[in-house]
Amino acid sequence: MITRKITALILSALLLLAVMAGCASDDPPAAATPTPDNSGSGNTTQDPANDIPPPAGISGNIVYWSMWNETEPQADVIKAAVANFTSANPDASVTIEWKGRDVRTLIFPALEGGTQIDLFDSDPMYMYGSDPGKLKDISAFYSSTSVDGSRTMADMILGGLVEWDKSMANQAGLPGNHYTIPYAPYVVSFFYNKDLFDQAGITSMPQTWAELGDACEKLLAIGVEPITAESNAYYDMIFAYILVRYFGEDGCIALAEGKDNGWDQPGVLAALEILEDFAAKGYFSKGLETNQYPQGQDDLSLGNVAMYLNGSWLPSEQAEIAGPDFRWGQFAIPEVPGGKTGINDNTVGGQAFAVSASSQNEEAVYEFLKHIFSTPVQQMFPEFDGVPAIVTVDWPAAVGDQKAIVEKLQVNVSWAGQFGGDFVNGVVNPEIMNLMLGKQSAADTLANITK
Repeated sequence: MITRKITALILSALLLLAVMAGCASDDPPAAATPTPDNSGSGNTTQDPANDIPPPAGISGNIVYWSMWNETEPQADVIKAAVANFTSANPDASVTIEWKGRDVRTLIFPALEGGTQIDLFDSDPMYMYGSDPGKLKDISAFYSSTSVDGSRTMADMILGGLVEWDKSMANQAGLPGNHYTIPYAPYVVSFFYNKDLFDQAGITSMPQTWAELGDACEKLLAIGVEPITAESNAYYDMIFAYILVRYFGEDGCIALAEGKDNGWDQPGVLAALEILEDFAAKGYFSKGLETNQYPQGQDDLSLGNVAMYLNGSWLPSEQAEIAGPDFRWGQFAIPEVPGGKTGINDNTVGGQAFAVSASSQNEEAVYEFLKHIFSTPVQQMFPEFDGVPAIVTVDWPAAVGDQKAIVEKLQVNVSWAGQFGGDFVNGVVNPEIMNLMLGKQSAADTLANITK
């Protein structure tokens, strides 16, 4: 089930801002600054942030292939950045090709064919995994000063995003530290109803599964079911992320390969015993067996249950059902004793900008990127429930707690630790469902998986 949900939800993550924007309004919000014509080369009123003199010699045309469509609200954000940039740098211009989601399949063949492209954006993991040799080392951008002159860009952008890019570059075997600039981040975490937590007297967020169990006891005491999911979606993520905590991503990949790949490790049984304990104590919703997507998350929005494991798009998807007064909260997936990953090792994704290795105008490109990651432009994202990527702009209230998760990120974990595939879907997950329903013990579950 994780495999099926990964496919759907990576696409959902790729479309995160578009989805959020559509839920927020049928009409794109007005840009915070005047927008240029479609070529992005017109002059506009200068933003106050541009009162700082720009670097000398910024000129020439930047060719940018965008993952957005011009009809999407994100285009207004990009156009506002172009307007600010060209107003401060009248000898420079930006030509935008609105390629939409197809940019990921178009960009590398175009670069291989010699097409002039200076800047593009897409899923950074796809970029690094496809042809990292086409990416320029942009460490100089990160060490340069922000538009407002207050800090370096490395300090301007959320620390977890900076570290994420650095780790992807290292994993790709690239010699420099940075080749993309992540933005529009999403986070996988537990979502919870703050009103129910307040009523139950839960004053601090769980850091361990034992503490999460204590919170569940308090919720049961006020007649609230603690945790839900659906029998055809997301329930398997709970077990997958417990395994992530015990074994890390590499360990999860090994376990997913088959019953003879580490299932005899003590941590496996310990992970299963967490689920056995939660099931025996009634911490999982009684509707878990019959819930079909999106019934579980609907129950969260309706106040029928307190917690649900999901990604940053959840509040936007549930906005109509939850209503404007729903108080969303989030906390990171709890730790386990002696585990290989801790509370600050989490799944963070999003989009990213990259500069093509063939670009001959990196000075202008870097200056343009500074305007994209400037406070006035990033402030536009929350107008349609998008998520900013810099430290100076707060996240939308519905996902506000996740900003701290990104800021503290130490190790970025792939979706569900890459715990998926035929063995997991066909053998493991049915047994996990029976375990979470209290139909069998942890020991029996392990025996059935490894027989």
